[in-house]
Amino acid sequence: MELPNDLFTEVLVRLPLKDIFISRCVCRAWNTLITTPYFTSYYANNSPFTSIILTQDNCNRTSFFLLEFGKNGDFIQTPIKPKLPEIAETDSRVSIIGSCDGSIFLLHRRGSRDGSIDNMYLCNPLFERCVKIAEDRLVNSPCGVFEYKVCYIPSTNSYKLLKFRYHGGSLKEAKIFTVGVDKDWRNLEDPFTFLEYWSEGVCFNGAYHWVADNENLDNICTFDLLEEKCSGIPKPPGLLPFLSETVSLTILNDRLSVVDYSDCSQMNIWTMDKYGVAESWFRNIILLKHHPRNSDLERFLPIAILPNGNIIFYEMYSLRIYFFSLEEKKCSRIKLRGVDNQEPITMANAFKPRFS
Repeated sequence: MELPNDLFTEVLVRLPLKDIFISRCVCRAWNTLITTPYFTSYYANNSPFTSIILTQDNCNRTSFFLLEFGKNGDFIQTPIKPKLPEIAETDSRVSIIGSCDGSIFLLHRRGSRDGSIDNMYLCNPLFERCVKIAEDRLVNSPCGVFEYKVCYIPSTNSYKLLKFRYHGGSLKEAKIFTVGVDKDWRNLEDPFTFLEYWSEGVCFNGAYHWVADNENLDNICTFDLLEEKCSGIPKPPGLLPFLSETVSLTILNDRLSVVDYSDCSQMNIWTMDKYGVAESWFRNIILLKHHPRNSDLERFLPIAILPNGNIIFYEMYSLRIYFFSLEEKKCSRIKLRGVDNQEPITMANAFKPRFS
């Protein structure tokens, strides 16, 4: 007896990722169903699990993990071992520079006599196969700190990479690279005038977003990746001052969110329900007393909200992750299994799997 596809889909989306992946190998019909864009979309909207990708550094190498959280904070931990072309698995100079559209983007830096060569790879962590998408030769380059951002443009189903060079705390150079189109990095004509180092910008809805340290600006700065032009969208109402030292940007449940730390007694999480619409901002409040002792509120960045309202936080200074129970009003540290939990977690991002 065969189950109808819609009923079978309902069963599959309730399984952990590993079991879904194994199900692809049962028969051709199952594989065809699971690898459709519809199944990926349906899983994202209906799965009881919330996934995050994280990296843990030790003195020898960086380890990658996928965590699938149930609504009460229990989680399934799966190690990820990306297979980068022509790079040994023991190479420690691999880091994640971003994740979007079911993929993670990896940076491998290789030293050379005159500088370094940065190679960037696209990887679906469910398959662990990687494809090289860009190269950046930092040979005899100007002094400064380099930062990469990866952005997905839904309207064209394409990716663009941003490269920033900071020196003396301010932006000195900005370049862009269109994956699959450009052969070389292009200088951006529209300058990121108000972008400063540690602005902690986020990519969402085909644009890069950041908060400027400029009291004369009354919005969230944006850079449209399709038009390659700077602009802005309305900030939450009543936030003064609106500076990067008092707020952070994040993406929660596919919505742009602002975390306000200006009130030392509470954390305000503002979420824009309809992108670009000023009236659609709404606020959630997390009280300080629910956080671990001796932890400053501004250290905590929410990275995922579970279906029942529980929250996964990343503590940015001590480099740990925490689970906040909305019902119990309690925040507890999440410890990885089989690893040294004294080693720092250097990156933690929400992740939506893609099965094709």
